[in-house]
Amino acid sequence: MGPHFFFSKAARRSQVGFSLVELMISLVIGLIVLGALVALFVNNSSTRRELDRSADVLENGNYALNLLRDELSLAGFYGTLATVSGSTDAPCSTSLADWNGSMGLFVRGSNQTDTPDPFSSCTTNRKSNTDAVLVQRAATCTTGGTSSDCETLTVGRVYLQVSECGDEYSTTPSVLAAYAATSPFTLRAKNCTTAAPIRSYVRRIFYINTSNQLMQVDIGNGAVGTPQLIADGIENMQIEYGIDTTGDGSPDCFIYNSGVSTDSIACSATVWPPATQNTAPPNPNWQNQGPNIVGARLHLLGIATQATSGYVNDKTYAMADWVLTTAPGDAYKRRVFTTYINFVNPQGRRQ
Repeated sequence: MGPHFFFSKAARRSQVGFSLVELMISLVIGLIVLGALVALFVNNSSTRRELDRSADVLENGNYALNLLRDELSLAGFYGTLATVSGSTDAPCSTSLADWNGSMGLFVRGSNQTDTPDPFSSCTTNRKSNTDAVLVQRAATCTTGGTSSDCETLTVGRVYLQVSECGDEYSTTPSVLAAYAATSPFTLRAKNCTTAAPIRSYVRRIFYINTSNQLMQVDIGNGAVGTPQLIADGIENMQIEYGIDTTGDGSPDCFIYNSGVSTDSIACSATVWPPATQNTAPPNPNWQNQGPNIVGARLHLLGIATQATSGYVNDKTYAMADWVLTTAPGDAYKRRVFTTYINFVNPQGRRQ
């Protein structure tokens, strides 16, 4: 036996590899592992998409709720303790005379089904069976202030100045006027020497459009502004208004935009007569009781902006006078957001 025998035997041993069966088994195992990884990735991606959609509903709903709460809580804010009057019911009016006559009516609501619709001339693509609300107030900062959202006096814009000087206040408590070259704002501060603060005047309407978006439009002096998008994914808005019938600053009963509330503390038909609910502006219900509103229950229905595959919405919803008794049956997730808002400035003037 020579050395070549051992060499050839070792060479044959070193060339032994996988058999065809072993190779196929390894490929199958690899495919199983790859399939499991792909399934895990797909499931994670689907879960992430659903989380994002749920988060969008929460984010849009909470943002809209907080913004409306901030705006409504400022209803009737005029910078200082001001005695205001007037309940001219003209929510879309761009006339300064109507503005002066409506300072006591610091909120004005409407349901889209109201006939006639008092907001039809100043809202675009308003969705059916949704509420709209007008808020009147002064800006939270004075003209010439240091905050970035404060403005300088601009010719043609409407501003409010409230006197803080006792003797002057008894005769001329406030001036609501458009700024001009000769300033109409001559009222005085507490020392009766320096000028009283001047604030921009805000008349702002919030409503839902047919694309399920919360919109805002400002009513300007002589013209209605361009509607601005506030939040996507808001399918419905309903508001109940608390009316103070005893003058103590607390709500004694509630009404819907479409009429008398049916809850446990509903206003009587004497306070809010159903027969005149849909009277065209000037509406006697809002003229008589609008200045007595001291708070509101706000309801929003948020909706996902994208459908969820395999999901069927079988829920029903009830918000104030809007009741969806038939489940949508679609693939869109929804969520109801509700809060109560005190109108602190009108309340303060009553307490």
